[in-house]
Amino acid sequence: MASREPQQIRVLIVDDDENDFILVKRLLEGSPIVHYKVEWVSNMESARQRLIQEGIDAILVDYRMGSSNGLDILRDPWISREHPPVILLTGRDDPEVDKEAMEAGASDYLSKTTLSARQLDRVIRYTVRDHYAQEMARQSNRLLDGLTSYLPLSVAWLDGKGILKDWKGNKFPWLGMPITKIHGSPLADIVPEFKNSIMEAQSGNVASFEWISHGGPDGQVPSVFEITFLPEPRGGGGVIVLMMEVTQKARAVAQGETPKRPPCQHGRTFTHHARSPR
Repeated sequence: MASREPQQIRVLIVDDDENDFILVKRLLEGSPIVHYKVEWVSNMESARQRLIQEGIDAILVDYRMGSSNGLDILRDPWISREHPPVILLTGRDDPEVDKEAMEAGASDYLSKTTLSARQLDRVIRYTVRDHYAQEMARQSNRLLDGLTSYLPLSVAWLDGKGILKDWKGNKFPWLGMPITKIHGSPLADIVPEFKNSIMEAQSGNVASFEWISHGGPDGQVPSVFEITFLPEPRGGGGVIVLMMEVTQKARAVAQGETPKRPPCQHGRTFTHHARSPR
Protein backbone atom coordinates (compact mmCIF):
# COMPACT_ATOMS: atom_id res chain seq x y z
CA MET A 1 0.00 0.00 0.00
CA ALA A 2 1.49 3.31 -1.02
CA SER A 3 2.22 5.90 1.62
CA ARG A 4 -0.38 8.63 1.94
CA GLU A 5 0.41 12.06 0.63
CA PRO A 6 0.97 14.41 3.60
CA GLN A 7 -1.52 17.28 4.00
CA GLN A 8 1.21 19.67 5.15
CA ILE A 9 4.96 19.64 4.60
CA ARG A 10 7.25 21.76 6.76
CA VAL A 11 10.23 22.97 4.76
CA LEU A 12 13.33 24.72 6.03
CA ILE A 13 15.13 26.80 3.40
CA VAL A 14 18.80 27.48 4.13
CA ASP A 15 20.00 30.22 1.79
CA ASP A 16 21.96 33.45 2.33
CA ASP A 17 20.11 35.16 -0.53
CA GLU A 18 16.70 36.42 0.57
CA ASN A 19 15.60 36.92 -3.02
CA ASP A 20 16.19 33.26 -3.78
CA PHE A 21 14.24 32.34 -0.66
CA ILE A 22 11.29 34.46 -1.78
CA LEU A 23 11.39 32.85 -5.24
CA VAL A 24 11.38 29.30 -3.86
CA LYS A 25 8.64 30.16 -1.35
CA ARG A 26 6.42 31.48 -4.13
CA LEU A 27 6.95 28.31 -6.16
CA LEU A 28 5.85 26.20 -3.20
CA GLU A 29 2.81 28.34 -2.46
CA GLY A 30 1.35 27.35 -5.81
CA SER A 31 1.13 23.62 -5.02
CA PRO A 32 -2.40 22.28 -5.62
CA ILE A 33 -1.68 19.08 -3.66
CA VAL A 34 -0.23 19.99 -0.26
CA HIS A 35 0.21 23.03 1.94
CA TYR A 36 3.82 24.06 2.54
CA LYS A 37 4.82 25.68 5.79
CA VAL A 38 8.09 27.41 4.89
CA GLU A 39 10.79 28.68 7.24
CA TRP A 40 13.99 30.48 6.29
CA VAL A 41 17.44 30.80 7.83
CA SER A 42 20.43 32.44 6.19
CA ASN A 43 23.38 30.51 7.66
CA MET A 44 24.47 27.13 8.96
CA GLU A 45 24.47 28.09 12.63
CA SER A 46 20.84 29.17 12.46
CA ALA A 47 19.99 25.99 10.55
CA ARG A 48 21.64 23.91 13.27
CA GLN A 49 19.66 25.63 16.01
CA ARG A 50 16.41 25.21 14.14
CA LEU A 51 16.95 21.53 13.33
CA ILE A 52 17.79 20.67 16.93
CA GLN A 53 14.22 21.74 17.75
CA GLU A 54 12.83 19.24 15.19
CA GLY A 55 9.49 19.74 13.43
CA ILE A 56 10.93 19.96 9.90
CA ASP A 57 10.02 17.51 7.10
CA ALA A 58 12.53 18.56 4.42
CA ILE A 59 15.52 20.87 4.02
CA LEU A 60 16.26 22.92 0.92
CA VAL A 61 19.83 24.15 1.16
CA ASP A 62 21.85 26.37 -1.17
CA TYR A 63 25.14 24.88 -2.26
CA ARG A 64 27.16 28.08 -1.88
CA MET A 65 26.69 30.38 1.11
CA GLY A 66 29.77 32.51 1.46
CA SER A 67 32.50 30.28 2.86
CA SER A 68 30.04 27.50 3.69
CA ASN A 69 29.06 24.48 1.62
CA GLY A 70 25.41 23.50 1.78
CA LEU A 71 26.39 19.87 2.19
CA ASP A 72 28.02 20.73 5.52
CA ILE A 73 24.57 20.30 7.01
CA LEU A 74 24.86 16.58 6.33
CA ARG A 75 28.21 16.40 8.07
CA ASP A 76 27.31 18.47 11.13
CA PRO A 77 27.78 16.34 14.31
CA TRP A 78 25.31 18.55 16.19
CA ILE A 79 22.46 17.57 13.92
CA SER A 80 20.76 14.22 14.52
CA ARG A 81 21.85 11.42 12.20
CA GLU A 82 18.17 10.90 11.47
CA HIS A 83 17.83 14.42 10.10
CA PRO A 84 15.11 15.33 7.60
CA PRO A 85 15.95 14.69 3.94
CA VAL A 86 18.19 17.32 2.34
CA ILE A 87 17.61 18.64 -1.19
CA LEU A 88 20.49 20.65 -2.59
CA LEU A 89 19.84 23.80 -4.63
CA THR A 90 22.56 25.30 -6.80
CA GLY A 91 22.88 28.19 -9.18
CA ARG A 92 24.18 26.05 -12.04
CA ASP A 93 23.90 22.49 -13.26
CA ASP A 94 27.25 20.89 -12.44
CA PRO A 95 27.84 17.09 -12.66
CA GLU A 96 30.60 17.34 -10.05
CA VAL A 97 28.25 18.99 -7.56
CA ASP A 98 25.62 16.37 -8.39
CA LYS A 99 28.12 13.61 -7.58
CA GLU A 100 29.26 15.33 -4.39
CA ALA A 101 25.64 15.73 -3.24
CA MET A 102 24.92 12.04 -3.82
CA GLU A 103 28.05 10.92 -1.97
CA ALA A 104 27.28 13.23 0.97
CA GLY A 105 23.80 11.75 1.37
CA ALA A 106 21.57 14.41 -0.16
CA SER A 107 18.19 13.12 -1.30
CA ASP A 108 18.17 15.13 -4.51
CA TYR A 109 19.89 17.91 -6.43
CA LEU A 110 18.11 20.74 -8.28
CA SER A 111 19.39 23.61 -10.39
CA LYS A 112 17.81 26.99 -9.67
CA THR A 113 18.22 28.03 -13.32
CA THR A 114 15.71 25.41 -14.54
CA LEU A 115 13.57 25.09 -11.42
CA SER A 116 9.79 25.03 -11.87
CA ALA A 117 6.95 24.92 -9.34
CA ARG A 118 5.82 21.50 -10.54
CA GLN A 119 9.30 20.00 -10.40
CA LEU A 120 10.07 21.40 -6.94
CA ASP A 121 6.70 20.30 -5.55
CA ARG A 122 7.05 16.78 -6.92
CA VAL A 123 10.63 16.30 -5.72
CA ILE A 124 9.80 17.45 -2.19
CA ARG A 125 6.65 15.36 -1.91
CA TYR A 126 8.29 12.18 -3.16
CA THR A 127 11.37 12.75 -1.03
CA VAL A 128 9.32 13.27 2.15
CA ARG A 129 7.13 10.26 1.38
CA ASP A 130 10.13 7.98 0.85
CA HIS A 131 11.87 9.34 3.95
CA TYR A 132 8.90 8.57 6.18
CA ALA A 133 8.50 5.12 4.65
CA GLN A 134 12.16 4.39 5.43
CA GLU A 135 11.78 5.76 8.96
CA MET A 136 8.74 3.55 9.58
CA ALA A 137 10.71 0.57 8.29
CA ARG A 138 13.58 1.39 10.67
CA GLN A 139 11.21 1.65 13.62
CA SER A 140 9.54 -1.63 12.66
CA ASN A 141 12.93 -3.32 12.44
CA ARG A 142 13.90 -2.04 15.89
CA LEU A 143 10.63 -3.35 17.29
CA LEU A 144 11.08 -6.73 15.63
CA ASP A 145 14.67 -6.92 16.88
CA GLY A 146 13.35 -6.50 20.41
CA LEU A 147 10.56 -9.01 19.98
CA THR A 148 12.72 -11.68 18.39
CA SER A 149 15.31 -11.22 21.16
CA TYR A 150 12.85 -11.94 23.99
CA LEU A 151 10.16 -14.11 22.38
CA PRO A 152 10.30 -17.41 20.47
CA LEU A 153 9.30 -15.44 17.37
CA SER A 154 10.74 -15.45 13.87
CA VAL A 155 9.77 -13.13 11.01
CA ALA A 156 10.39 -13.65 7.30
CA TRP A 157 9.67 -11.62 4.18
CA LEU A 158 8.84 -13.26 0.84
CA ASP A 159 8.73 -11.47 -2.49
CA GLY A 160 5.93 -11.78 -5.05
CA LYS A 161 7.32 -15.16 -6.15
CA GLY A 162 7.40 -16.54 -2.62
CA ILE A 163 11.19 -16.33 -2.43
CA LEU A 164 12.70 -15.68 1.00
CA LYS A 165 14.30 -12.22 0.86
CA ASP A 166 14.79 -11.15 4.47
CA TRP A 167 14.35 -12.38 8.03
CA LYS A 168 14.74 -11.59 11.70
CA GLY A 169 16.67 -14.05 13.80
CA ASN A 170 19.68 -16.24 13.05
CA LYS A 171 17.86 -19.51 12.63
CA PHE A 172 14.49 -21.01 11.82
CA PRO A 173 14.33 -23.74 14.49
CA TRP A 174 11.39 -25.40 12.75
CA LEU A 175 13.59 -26.11 9.74
CA GLY A 176 16.59 -27.17 11.77
CA MET A 177 19.00 -25.19 9.59
CA PRO A 178 20.56 -21.73 9.44
CA ILE A 179 18.39 -19.26 7.58
CA THR A 180 21.32 -18.36 5.33
CA LYS A 181 21.06 -21.79 3.70
CA ILE A 182 17.54 -21.14 2.42
CA HIS A 183 17.82 -17.42 1.67
CA GLY A 184 16.88 -16.78 -1.96
CA SER A 185 14.81 -19.98 -2.25
CA PRO A 186 11.01 -20.33 -2.57
CA LEU A 187 9.73 -21.13 0.92
CA ALA A 188 7.00 -23.40 -0.47
CA ASP A 189 9.67 -25.62 -2.05
CA ILE A 190 11.28 -26.11 1.34
CA VAL A 191 8.02 -26.57 3.28
CA PRO A 192 5.30 -27.67 0.80
CA GLU A 193 2.63 -27.44 3.51
CA PHE A 194 3.02 -23.65 3.37
CA LYS A 195 2.12 -23.34 -0.31
CA ASN A 196 -1.64 -22.74 0.08
CA SER A 197 -1.16 -20.24 2.91
CA ILE A 198 1.43 -18.30 0.93
CA MET A 199 -0.96 -18.14 -2.02
CA GLU A 200 -3.74 -16.87 0.28
CA ALA A 201 -1.51 -14.08 1.55
CA GLN A 202 -0.42 -13.22 -1.99
CA SER A 203 -4.09 -12.77 -2.90
CA GLY A 204 -4.56 -10.30 -0.03
CA ASN A 205 -5.84 -12.55 2.77
CA VAL A 206 -4.41 -13.44 6.18
CA ALA A 207 -3.83 -17.14 6.80
CA SER A 208 -3.04 -18.70 10.22
CA PHE A 209 -1.43 -22.10 10.34
CA GLU A 210 -0.49 -24.26 13.34
CA TRP A 211 2.28 -26.50 12.14
CA ILE A 212 4.01 -29.45 13.79
CA SER A 213 7.64 -30.02 12.97
CA HIS A 214 8.55 -33.56 14.03
CA GLY A 215 11.80 -34.04 15.86
CA GLY A 216 11.89 -31.14 18.28
CA PRO A 217 15.02 -29.54 19.71
CA ASP A 218 15.26 -32.08 22.56
CA GLY A 219 13.99 -35.09 20.59
CA GLN A 220 11.17 -35.74 23.11
CA VAL A 221 8.17 -34.06 21.52
CA PRO A 222 7.52 -32.38 18.19
CA SER A 223 8.03 -28.66 17.91
CA VAL A 224 4.80 -26.74 17.36
CA PHE A 225 4.64 -23.35 15.64
CA GLU A 226 1.80 -20.95 15.13
CA ILE A 227 2.47 -19.40 11.74
CA THR A 228 0.67 -16.40 10.25
CA PHE A 229 0.97 -15.34 6.62
CA LEU A 230 0.23 -11.64 6.02
CA PRO A 231 0.01 -9.68 2.75
CA GLU A 232 2.87 -7.22 2.39
CA PRO A 233 1.28 -3.76 3.00
CA ARG A 234 3.24 -2.24 0.11
CA GLY A 235 1.61 -4.65 -2.32
CA GLY A 236 3.39 -6.48 -5.12
CA GLY A 237 2.34 -9.92 -3.92
CA GLY A 238 4.90 -10.01 -1.11
CA VAL A 239 4.21 -11.94 2.10
CA ILE A 240 5.24 -11.44 5.74
CA VAL A 241 5.51 -14.67 7.74
CA LEU A 242 5.28 -14.60 11.55
CA MET A 243 6.32 -17.80 13.39
CA MET A 244 5.73 -18.29 17.11
CA GLU A 245 6.98 -21.44 18.81
CA VAL A 246 4.35 -23.01 21.11
CA THR A 247 6.14 -26.26 21.94
CA GLN A 248 5.16 -25.98 25.62
CA LYS A 249 1.58 -26.64 24.59
CA ALA A 250 2.69 -29.81 22.82
CA ARG A 251 4.57 -30.88 25.93
CA ALA A 252 1.41 -30.35 28.01
CA VAL A 253 -0.54 -32.58 25.64
CA ALA A 254 2.18 -35.24 25.74
CA GLN A 255 2.08 -35.21 29.54
CA GLY A 256 -1.70 -35.54 29.66
CA GLU A 257 -2.29 -31.98 30.78
CA THR A 258 -5.05 -29.77 29.42
CA PRO A 259 -3.62 -26.87 27.46
CA LYS A 260 -5.15 -23.43 27.72
CA ARG A 261 -6.80 -24.00 24.36
CA PRO A 262 -6.94 -27.15 22.24
CA PRO A 263 -4.30 -27.38 19.55
CA CYS A 264 -5.36 -27.19 15.91
CA GLN A 265 -5.15 -30.23 13.71
CA HIS A 266 -1.84 -30.68 11.97
CA GLY A 267 -1.77 -28.84 8.68
CA ARG A 268 -5.05 -27.00 9.16
CA THR A 269 -5.21 -23.51 7.73
CA PHE A 270 -7.56 -20.74 8.82
CA THR A 271 -8.06 -17.96 6.31
CA HIS A 272 -9.26 -14.54 7.43
CA HIS A 273 -10.73 -12.43 4.64
CA ALA A 274 -9.12 -9.24 5.80
CA ARG A 275 -7.95 -8.08 2.43
CA SER A 276 -5.13 -5.59 2.49
CA PRO A 277 -6.03 -2.25 0.85
CA ARG A 278 -4.39 -1.82 -2.54
